[in-house]
Amino acid sequence: MRFALAKALVWNPKLLILDEPLAHLDVNSQLSILQDLRYLADSVTHPKAIVLTSQHLYAVENITDNIIFMKAGDIKYNGKLKDFGKEMEDNAFELACHLPQEKLISLLRTINYTEIEIIGHNNYIIYTAKNVTAKKVMSLFVDYDINLKYIRDISQSTRRLFKTKTQI
Repeated sequence: MRFALAKALVWNPKLLILDEPLAHLDVNSQLSILQDLRYLADSVTHPKAIVLTSQHLYAVENITDNIIFMKAGDIKYNGKLKDFGKEMEDNAFELACHLPQEKLISLLRTINYTEIEIIGHNNYIIYTAKNVTAKKVMSLFVDYDINLKYIRDISQSTRRLFKTKTQI
């Protein structure tokens, strides 16, 4: 991928269009390529506009300024990533834990959750009131000595646009 990118840059284009540049790369290579792309976009002498498609949402969100999110050919969001989610009336947290659903529901009642979406085995998206922070959600698990595999605040991530129908 780096060689193909270097080959394209020989002509000093103002615009790079990359279709799934992270496909078939290991995690470290993905991060390296994204860092290179960010450097190219921020170049003082030869800045590049870069359009890329990717299914690696979180990795791309870490380096992007603007995002266009399409679903089934329709544009669901087009704008600055930092502005996404500001109009939302709730917060959202993606997490994984080994709690049975009943115990998870019982635990989350103390923080005023509004919805729990099942996204995989022991993986959930928890929707809460706007005043509930990631720190508050994490502290619930810490206070009860419950192991979290991971937690991610997706309140301002386009990940929220992948809503499933499976709720508890």
